[in-house]
Amino acid sequence: MRNKTNFNLVLRTIILIYLLIGLGFFSRKIGILMAGDECILSAYVYYFALPALLFVDLTSNFQ
Repeated sequence: MRNKTNFNLVLRTIILIYLLIGLGFFSRKIGILMAGDECILSAYVYYFALPALLFVDLTSNFQ
């Protein structure tokens, strides 16, 4: 039973990664994202999203 649960978790994670890659690819193809937007998105992730994720992860360990 545990192997099946691990397989489902891995499968869901892989599907989510491929969906995010596809979303980025198609948003560039249809013109939602322009050339140079990757710098803005990486700055957002580096300065806002990762610190927020770290904060949430640290606070969830105390509960």
